[in-house]
Amino acid sequence: MSTRLLKSFFLMLFLLGILYIVRVEFYLSWTTWWFDPILHFLAGGLIGLSVLLVIQKFLSVNLPNFLRTIFIAITVAFLIGVVWEIYELYIGDTFLSDGWIYVADTTSDLILDICGGFLGALYAVKVIK
Repeated sequence: MSTRLLKSFFLMLFLLGILYIVRVEFYLSWTTWWFDPILHFLAGGLIGLSVLLVIQKFLSVNLPNFLRTIFIAITVAFLIGVVWEIYELYIGDTFLSDGWIYVADTTSDLILDICGGFLGALYAVKVIK
């Protein structure tokens, strides 16, 4: 297991945690339109990287072929993104009654989760190999 990959994971986790706390404290999701996309992209990257860490370290499985690895990371990032969007509905952070605004926001959030997952997985594959 690469120490570099673990360091990258914890650095991204720390950065994401700090940014999320700043988001909540200063209401940045409602006042700064570009802050939420950054969080979704970073979270997707963290998930993509995490998937490869779990596959290799905790499941003790060699990485499957390149495309399958990327597909798994993207799929997990997407699924966790969907769960996050449901959580936001549950806590009242977003509302279905917003109509197309809700659809556009959720769609862009999921796309950014997928893109982040893709790049996180690419980085992890590069470091592992």
